[in-house]
Amino acid sequence: MATLNRNTLAAGKAGADFASQAASDKAPVRILQIGDGNFLRGFADWLIDVTNGAGLFNGRVTIAQPLARGLADMLNAQEGLYTVLLRGVQGGQTVDARRIISCVDAALNPYSQWNEMLTCAQDATLRFVISNTTEAGIAHVDEPLVADTCPNSFPAKVAALLWTRFQKLGGSAASGLVFLPCELIEANGSKLRSIVLKHAEAWKLPADFVAWVKDHNYFCNTLVDRIVPGFPAAEAEKLYAELGYTDPLMVAAEPFLLWVIEGPAHLAEEIPLHKAGLDTVQQMTEDQVVSKYLNRVMFEEIVPFVPLPEAERKSYAETIMERFANPHIRHELISIALNSVSKWQVRVLPTVKDYVAKYGKAPVGLSFSLAALLNFYHGKFNAAGEFSGERAAGAYPIRDNPEVLIAIDEAWRAWKDGDDVASLVHGLLADVRLWGEDLNQVAGLTEQVARSLASIKALGVSGALAALA
Repeated sequence: MATLNRNTLAAGKAGADFASQAASDKAPVRILQIGDGNFLRGFADWLIDVTNGAGLFNGRVTIAQPLARGLADMLNAQEGLYTVLLRGVQGGQTVDARRIISCVDAALNPYSQWNEMLTCAQDATLRFVISNTTEAGIAHVDEPLVADTCPNSFPAKVAALLWTRFQKLGGSAASGLVFLPCELIEANGSKLRSIVLKHAEAWKLPADFVAWVKDHNYFCNTLVDRIVPGFPAAEAEKLYAELGYTDPLMVAAEPFLLWVIEGPAHLAEEIPLHKAGLDTVQQMTEDQVVSKYLNRVMFEEIVPFVPLPEAERKSYAETIMERFANPHIRHELISIALNSVSKWQVRVLPTVKDYVAKYGKAPVGLSFSLAALLNFYHGKFNAAGEFSGERAAGAYPIRDNPEVLIAIDEAWRAWKDGDDVASLVHGLLADVRLWGEDLNQVAGLTEQVARSLASIKALGVSGALAALA
């Protein structure tokens, strides 16, 4: 069977939709994407490809893998092409669409192709930088600026690329870039900007460069949402037969997506995504106990604090519940659980604080989620340094930053079955290495989490959920 490449498209043998290849080949590279994972390829690149195909945008993407190991070689072997499968229910209608993404020009490994990365940054036609380097990617790490060497951290890479662009293009207003970070942290663009400026100061870069970064580059805060489980391994061979080609870079995604970008209105006209008509979690939602819990948390503890009019809040929540029940997206919970500590801190804690500010006490449902997280992280290291937990169905992997795993492991090893969990919870919530603050200061949270964790240890998660007051 043929592999997916431009010859496959030219021969008319592709069983999926795709934009005009001739038009795509002539488009300039206007976007540098730092991140080669499933999410950006099934979300941002899909959006760009659709917008290109609608004649609303004319730009290709150069993808840079964020780590020394990545997908650059595979992407180049397929000439930047890959398939996105959209399957699910949207607005009560079944969606099953297949599209070959053709907006990717090339892929780079900056650790071995740093000069090529700098050349891309110097291109006057480049305008946008999209990224997804995980929640931990936008962080300040002290490191020097070394000629011909790729910096390790993402913000340092950005600072070095901007410095090179400034030197090449002279620091005009037109040479500024628009940054659209997709990392799921609050104020992601503002935080990236502040760290880039810290590097500029540490590297003693000139004042006119700093002024150019501040005045002519846009670091937009964004919010993104689309479930992208990735490669559909269980049905790959069947799909290959239907498509007429093999594609190990295939990505499955849900139809729903959301990309909120905070920035000047004129940027929406430069990259008019909004004009293109775009606006086993399933097993969990089918469980009556879990479904009841999810609806309680969603409509009583989360929705009231979404900054939208009442009707829009309710509609958005109903859409989310519909997406959770999507039978076509097999999104494994163990995959979602990656880096759960930072995810809870960034995505759940702000709502807990909003609830406490209004009601003077911690929300029962969201507090239970933290107790369940702590229980999930009750594991141990093996001889190979891998951390895993135990359940009735067997062992499961626990993946997070090493310092997080070590801190939680230390607390759990000091606790024995039958011990009161209150002191354990107090110690874990006080650990600023995990949460960036002492969570015991959040009114009522410690007591609620301790009560829920004790219930989980006595009844199991399902039993504790059923007994939740």
